[in-house]
Amino acid sequence: MSRPRDTQRSKVYAAERSIDAWVDGKQGTLMSIGEVEQFVCSTMGMAWYKRDFVQKQWHLRFPIIRDGRGHRRATGGANTLTFPRWSRYPLVICHEMAHMVARRLIPRDVAAAHGPEFCAVYLHLVAHAIDPLVAQDLRAAFRDRGVRFTAPTLDLCHPQFPCRYCKIKEAA
Repeated sequence: MSRPRDTQRSKVYAAERSIDAWVDGKQGTLMSIGEVEQFVCSTMGMAWYKRDFVQKQWHLRFPIIRDGRGHRRATGGANTLTFPRWSRYPLVICHEMAHMVARRLIPRDVAAAHGPEFCAVYLHLVAHAIDPLVAQDLRAAFRDRGVRFTAPTLDLCHPQFPCRYCKIKEAA
C-alpha cells in the first residue's frame, strides 16, 4: 500500500518561516551535533514525552543522530535523525523529532509525512520542548495557511493532567 500524498508540506514550511521565532532571528543559537543529541535525549527523557508518546517500550529507544555532512536537508525517520549544520536550531530539531514520533506511532501507509498527525505531534513537541507561546504562534501560522493539525487518531494529553499548551489552547 502506498503512502498518502503529502499535500501540506509547502504550507508547513511556509508557516514555520513566518513565525516570529524565525522572522525576528530568535530561533536560538546554532547547536553543535553534541548539543543536538543532548536536546533530543533530554526531551525524550521528560515525563510528558514518556506519557504522551511512548506506547511501547521500543518507542523510547533513542535515535541515531547524524551530523548531516553531505546532506542539504534535515531528515527524521523512526530511528535516525540527520541535521546538517544549518538545521541545528530547536524548531528544526522539533520538526524532525515530530517525524520520528509520528513514524513510531502511526503506520506510514496511514499518514502523510506532514499530515495532521505530524502537525499535532510537532505542536505538542514545540509547546513542551521550546515554549508554549512559540507553539501558539506556530498554531496560528498553521491556521493562516490552512494547515490541518488536529489528529483524531492521536490523544496527546492525559485529560487529568493537561499540559500548559493545552491549558493555553482551551483558554483561547
